[in-house]
Amino acid sequence: MKTRDHEWLRTFRPAQRLKTEMENRGVQLRFLFREEAAALLQPDGAAGFDPRDTLVLLRGALPRDLPFRLEEAGWTCVNSARSAALANDKLETFRFFSAFGYRLPATIDAETVDAASELAAESAFPSPPWILKPRFGSRGEGVRLMSGAAELDAFLAAKDSGEFILQEYIAECEGTDIRVFFAAGRVIASAVRRAPAGSVVSNACSGGAMRKAPSRDPLVREAERLALEMGNLAGLYYGAADFLPSMNGNGTAEPVLCELNAAPGFEELEKQCGIDVAGPLAAAIADYPRAKL
Repeated sequence: MKTRDHEWLRTFRPAQRLKTEMENRGVQLRFLFREEAAALLQPDGAAGFDPRDTLVLLRGALPRDLPFRLEEAGWTCVNSARSAALANDKLETFRFFSAFGYRLPATIDAETVDAASELAAESAFPSPPWILKPRFGSRGEGVRLMSGAAELDAFLAAKDSGEFILQEYIAECEGTDIRVFFAAGRVIASAVRRAPAGSVVSNACSGGAMRKAPSRDPLVREAERLALEMGNLAGLYYGAADFLPSMNGNGTAEPVLCELNAAPGFEELEKQCGIDVAGPLAAAIADYPRAKL
C-alpha cells in the first residue's frame, strides 16, 4: 500500500472486511506496511510473531525480493514467493503458460525491439495496433494502445525508465474481460469487466465497470476452469485470472489468459457485483496450513 498510516486502514473497507472475517474464524490479523514487513528479517523485528504459526499474507506493491527473503528467514508467505513472482511478471507469465500449450496474446519484451518498424515487418508477430504495458505493472496503470510502429518508436525513445512488454491486441474483446477470483482450489467470484469508452483498461480504479458473470455461460465456465487449472499450475493458493474473449479457428469464442494477479483487490467485486469475497478468502487463508498438508 502507498501509505504508512495505520489509522487510514480503519476506513479502508477491504482491510476491515478481511480483518472482521478473519476474527470471526479465530484468526488474528495484523497489518504491516512494507517497512514493517522487512523488519521481520531482523533478529529483534518479529516481536509478537512466531514463524511456526504465522502466515505472511502478501498484499499491495512490495519489493520483488522481499517475499524470497522472508521465506529464506523461515516465514510462510501466501502466495509463495515463486508463484507471486511468476504472476507479477507479465513476460514470464506468457513464457510459462505458452510452454504448456495455453493460448495467450502474443507477447514480447519491448526492450529487445531495436526498431518498431522492423517489428511491424516481422510476420511472426501480429500487426498493429499493439498493447504496451509495464512488465511488472498493476491496476492497469501505464497500459496504452499503440497504433503502429511510429508511435511505439517514439514512446520507447522518450521513456525514462521501467520495463515494458508488447502484446497482441485482441480486437474482438472490445474492452471486455472476464475476471475469475479463486482461492484454495475453488472459484470465489467471476465478473465481466468493461473498459470505459475510448480506453482499453477495464480495471475499476481506471473507470471500468463490472457485473456478476452469468454462471451458465459456456465462456465463463471455461474461464473458471482455466483459472483454477492455470492458478494451480503457477502455484497460486489464491489470486485472480483475467481472460479476454477471443475467436478461435472454429469461429467460436474462447477465453485467452491476459494476466494473473497474485494479490487481487476485491472491493469493487463486492460493491458492484454483490458478491461476498472477503468471507471465502478469509476461510481459505484460515485453512491454509491444513490445505497444504
